[in-house]
Amino acid sequence: MEQVKDLPLASYSPESQIWIYLSSRTLNESESRDLDKALKQFASQWVSHGDKMEASGEFLFNRFVVLSANADQLPPGGCSIDSSVHFLRRLEHHYSVDFFNRMNVAFLNEYGEADTFHLHSIGDMIKEGTITLDTPVFDNTVSIVRGFIDGWIKPVEKSWLKKFI
Repeated sequence: MEQVKDLPLASYSPESQIWIYLSSRTLNESESRDLDKALKQFASQWVSHGDKMEASGEFLFNRFVVLSANADQLPPGGCSIDSSVHFLRRLEHHYSVDFFNRMNVAFLNEYGEADTFHLHSIGDMIKEGTITLDTPVFDNTVSIVRGFIDGWIKPVEKSWLKKFI
C-alpha cells in the first residue's frame, strides 16, 4: 500500500488544502506512470496570482489524483484552483475517465487494490459481504493535509459511510 506519510505533501503545513479526485476506472501501469508524470509537471508549474506555489501532484493506487499546495508558502487562489480543474478536464478527455463523479466510493479490496462502487449500492455490497464495517475505504472528503495523512483510508465503521448502513 502506498504510504501517504512518504509523499511530498506530508511536509506541508497540516492546514494546507488538498484535492482528491477518484478516477472512474483503474488505469493501467503505463497510463498511471504517464498521468503521475503529468501531475508532477503541472504541480511544478502551478501558480497563484502569477507566483509559483510549492505544490504536489500524485496519482495513487492507479485511481486517485491528489493535488496539494503548501499553505505556509503561497496558498492557491480561485484562478489557480480553476486552472487545476481545467487541467483535470483535459486529463479526463485524454484517458477517457471521469474524475468528478462524487457518487463513486472507493475501498481496498481483498487484493489491496482500490475498487469502487456506486454509493446507492452500499446496501447490496454489505449484504454480499463485499463490504464490512472493517473494510478500508478512502475518504475523499478530506480537504486538508492533516485529514489526508491521518484519515484518508479508514474502516467503514469510522467513515462517513457508516450512516448509510
